Amino acid sequence: MAETQHVLATRMGLLRLGHIEEFDTSNPKEWNSYASRLMFYLEAIKVSADADKRAVLLSSCGSALFKLVESLKRQTYKQANVCASCGGQHNRALCRFKNAVCRCCQKAGHIERVCRSKQRRSKPQAKANAISAADTHQSYLLNRISCRSTPSLCSLKLSVFPSIEGKRCQLEVDSGSDVTIISEQTFEYLRNNNKKLKLAPTTLSLVSFPGKQVKLMGSCFVNVDYSTIHTRLRIFVAKGNCPNLLGLEWFKPLGIRIEGINHINSSPVELVLRKYQAVFTPDLGCYTGEPVSLDLDPSVPPVRMKARKVPFALKEKIDTELDKLVKQKVLEPVSHPVWATPIVTPMKPDGSVRICGDYKCTINKALLKHAYPVPAVSHLLASLAGGKVFAKLDLAQAYQQLVVDKKLQMHKQ
Repeated sequence: MAETQHVLATRMGLLRLGHIEEFDTSNPKEWNSYASRLMFYLEAIKVSADADKRAVLLSSCGSALFKLVESLKRQTYKQANVCASCGGQHNRALCRFKNAVCRCCQKAGHIERVCRSKQRRSKPQAKANAISAADTHQSYLLNRISCRSTPSLCSLKLSVFPSIEGKRCQLEVDSGSDVTIISEQTFEYLRNNNKKLKLAPTTLSLVSFPGKQVKLMGSCFVNVDYSTIHTRLRIFVAKGNCPNLLGLEWFKPLGIRIEGINHINSSPVELVLRKYQAVFTPDLGCYTGEPVSLDLDPSVPPVRMKARKVPFALKEKIDTELDKLVKQKVLEPVSHPVWATPIVTPMKPDGSVRICGDYKCTINKALLKHAYPVPAVSHLLASLAGGKVFAKLDLAQAYQQLVVDKKLQMHKQ
């Protein structure tokens, strides 16, 4: 009964007051005023439940505001279904990465792709704005990097002050820009000194990094004086206010050079390669020191073992590797071996096989042990104290570059 009376009171209020006007989305500043009038309207028609208030608002606010609310609702729903463990569109409780350990922060519960620690570290400290230009016949690129978050770096900009049409102008040197561009205000400043200065139309199109079109008024040739240089150069004029950029087109005529470690010269590398070509040859190297000598116990008889069976899938690769070692003179065929050692053939990352002798079952039994004082790890680390440059020596087939002495080779036959 009470619910029926509430519905009747609401209907009577609507008949008496009518509907509230639609909200004008083109004037968002009036939202607070609209919300206040809406609250009074809901109170006048006896609407107190939140669901009823929402229904009255969405039915009276107008199609523009209704579409805006719907779009926000879809975005909120989409964001709510983003998995925090992998970034996918599903429930996190069902994600197979919910117990994974992140490779970035080493914490469990997510993977590196959605790691917040990585995102915080990778945030850029300076905002870069790039302007690209495309012409029918030529393509230009204008890059300007502006530092906004670190004021101390903003003073590192390099500017020059050439005289253009008799007027001293400040231009920011931009090595990433192909052309020189000035603002409309700067052009008017120059034209006050030379009324004959006129712009020619240009088909050049400038597009900023966010995709915003930069309008050009045109281009012209101006007289430029810089240091002891007097020349005539082309300049582009952008409509509105923009930084004056001195591009690469003016560098050579004005004698401007960029010095510093910004180019790697390959000549020294080529000289080193030519001077030590024997070191960088693709052929197998050879140890030039004393040959390796192994002392064998004469009381141990030679051991000759049969060849082990290999998979048919690896037979061709093993034969290829053996032929290569024979060609490199690492191995030498013998008809009547005194010692015979089986081989093992582990796979390399490139798909080939590595030929290794299993000497633990043959010649190792006859080797005489030599007591060599191996230094402790702590002593080796102490000897590195104070070092600044460290190098790693990586030799191709290093074990096979060692040569055994003639006496040891006599045991092969």
